[in-house]
Amino acid sequence: MEFDLASCGDAVKLWTVNESNVLHRNVFDHHRPGGINAVSWNHTGKVLATAGQDGKIVLSLPNGNKLCALDTPQENHGACRLNTVNFGGNSRYLVTGGSTQLVYIWDLKKQALAKSLQGHTDTIQCAIFNKDSTIVASSSSDGNVHLFSLLSSSAKPAATLTRETTESIRSIQYSPFKRTQLASVQDDGALALWDTSSMVLDTCFANAHAAPATGIRFSPYNHLLMCTTGLDGALKFFDVQDRAYDTPSCHTCCSHTCPTDHSCDSVCTA
Repeated sequence: MEFDLASCGDAVKLWTVNESNVLHRNVFDHHRPGGINAVSWNHTGKVLATAGQDGKIVLSLPNGNKLCALDTPQENHGACRLNTVNFGGNSRYLVTGGSTQLVYIWDLKKQALAKSLQGHTDTIQCAIFNKDSTIVASSSSDGNVHLFSLLSSSAKPAATLTRETTESIRSIQYSPFKRTQLASVQDDGALALWDTSSMVLDTCFANAHAAPATGIRFSPYNHLLMCTTGLDGALKFFDVQDRAYDTPSCHTCCSHTCPTDHSCDSVCTA
């Protein structure tokens, strides 16, 4: 099995990964000056969106050719730093967020800002569409996850998910199998599983990591499996049904260390 991997930091780097090798394909940067904080593939795996310290969103081909660039409004917060960028299901729409505390929905067909969503009181860390692109979920340093209905004309959240902590929520993801299940990880090291239909905290692993938890992924193949990463250097696997988790004694997954001249802030697979 072979797949493409994109990483970002000082630049975007593309890799081809198979069972035995990690092959470097390309490197490019359309955000100078400033670093790149987020990268995402579209649904076909043929276009990359990047977002960075300069507040720009850039669409590029895997060969590095730039297709277009979009500028985030400065609002009343000065220059915007973007922390997250993700495509909707058919890749017409894009969601971004960052230091302006607003969630931005972009129409890529018109190459224009379609909607600004408000409700957060601190820097937005992650923003994603649900499976059918009717809801946007966003998390921020204020410790809340807001759910916005794109079927409504309102710019305010339709609902808010919150634990009894104000720790920053670094990453969120919807389950690809259960459309109402949303997972989040926070700076207190916790993993939370939410039921967005009943707005109930289904499960919380309060001590999942010994340091801030930074990443989360549901398996696209196994509806019971998910994993998280954290600044404690641990990769942890969870059985969603049994509410159990395991930390491998050594990481047997494919990994790669970025060269010292390119820091790595985010990775995603096509």
